[in-house]
Amino acid sequence: MSKELLPLKNGEVIEGEVANIKHGFNDELLDKIRIKATGKRRAKKYHPWQIKEYTMGERRFVSLRVQRNNSVFQEKYLLNSGNEYKIFELYREGHLSIYLEYFSDDNSWIQTVPFFMKKDEELLVRATQGVFGLKRKLLADYFRDCPELVELIEEKKITTPEEVVIYYNDWV
Repeated sequence: MSKELLPLKNGEVIEGEVANIKHGFNDELLDKIRIKATGKRRAKKYHPWQIKEYTMGERRFVSLRVQRNNSVFQEKYLLNSGNEYKIFELYREGHLSIYLEYFSDDNSWIQTVPFFMKKDEELLVRATQGVFGLKRKLLADYFRDCPELVELIEEKKITTPEEVVIYYNDWV
């Protein structure tokens, strides 16, 4: 836990130690964010729909209301739609940003999935397909405004989400 500020959607801001993972023999991803407010003895739990955002050290997490499409090969989240709230880490911010979704795999290991979102858009697009690298077909459509980037992705000259973000943000 680290001492942070937890802004809630009702306007209240709580200062204290924030946790989103229960550490132990196997780390466990918490479904609610816990904060032990400064001067309090017990931690209080907050649902993602109650939280605006929070930081843990240099890392920034945001709560977004999303609706996931049901396509395995073109996984996307539409923002401000549906009834589900999810916590994402805002990993890189710019004209094109990377958001990380956390999940526990079958072995109880905590994993992340990177998603891209362009500034002023309300769509998160999955960047990779696990060990297979970038989702080239999906990203070719998503970045059709930047044909040079699409070509580099298709030719596997750019192979990581970070390289995509750097190229796109420089291009813009």
